[in-house]
Amino acid sequence: MPKKLESIYDLQWDARAIIEANAGTGKTYTIVGLFLRLLLEKDLKVDEILVVTFTNKAASELRERILDSLREAKKLLNGGTEPEDAFLSELLEKTDDREEAVKTINDAILNFDDSLISTIHGFCQKVLKEEALLAGSSFDAEISREDNQLEEATEDFWREFVSENSDSEIGQYKLETLYSFKRKAGYTPVHPESLKQFLNDLFKKPYAEIEGEVIEEIDGYLERVLRLKSELKKSWEEHYTFIKNEFITSDLKGYTENAFGKWSDSLQGIFSSDLSGGVKSRYLEKFGWSELTTSDLKKGKSKRPSHCSFFDLIDEYSDLISDIEKVKTTILLEAYRRINERRIHLKSNTETYSYDDLLIKLRD
Repeated sequence: MPKKLESIYDLQWDARAIIEANAGTGKTYTIVGLFLRLLLEKDLKVDEILVVTFTNKAASELRERILDSLREAKKLLNGGTEPEDAFLSELLEKTDDREEAVKTINDAILNFDDSLISTIHGFCQKVLKEEALLAGSSFDAEISREDNQLEEATEDFWREFVSENSDSEIGQYKLETLYSFKRKAGYTPVHPESLKQFLNDLFKKPYAEIEGEVIEEIDGYLERVLRLKSELKKSWEEHYTFIKNEFITSDLKGYTENAFGKWSDSLQGIFSSDLSGGVKSRYLEKFGWSELTTSDLKKGKSKRPSHCSFFDLIDEYSDLISDIEKVKTTILLEAYRRINERRIHLKSNTETYSYDDLLIKLRD
């Protein structure tokens, strides 16, 4: 259970601890105090305490602050004037063997160049270089802020996918789905970079998984959608007059002539467009036999529309396109798999690591 840290000495060493604080509220100050406590209470050497942060500037500031604090503590324990610093005052009060404490701190100052205070990626690089044989990494590996292999692999996939899907209606639908992957809402240029940004969290966290169901044979599924859509259009044109008459003369609530006009316009929009133009309508269920046999009737009335094969086709089509969102997940997984395979191949021929590569390689 979270609790407020009133003093650096409130923190116990018998468990892992997470310290949360807003900017400027003393995170660095707390880290400096914990470093001194570890030296004095746990009898650790400076090269046995790992301190990592995010930027070179923050790491440099930490080194400077810790070293200054060591000097201040040594001066205080040697009988210097008590400072205004609350932690150092408490340290003085809690230190019984001041002579031994001075010796420990003096050793820390003399060996401070051996301290492990760096950025996260700097520490990873250091370990991988020192343990290159064990890690299977190069002694001369270079570090890049950008993942150039990921960028190249994404561009390769993009070109291949566009080439594979440019000559058919199904392919155009798949391309429109690919173009929809954007990190930010609003206008974003259709470009491999937008896809890379969308997938970025997966590449940063290879243990993450994409949630959602997939379709085993995506082209076969979309072919069934196209075929059934064509059958629906043909049946609609054949039975339009019958359907309209059955609807507006029935006793179903809301099935008026005006409503039918709006619903039929929506269906015509689906029938007259390709897959990329849309496959769904909010009014589809109005024409399904399952809906027509269960919808509410006007009070005291009983007439329902007579059966028509078009109504059964609507039920079949509605059931089929209930899986249409799986197309997006399927394409996303395919993109990730193919880009990642290409990226791994490209990385096998280089001695350059991105920051994320360092973290993953150290973990592995």
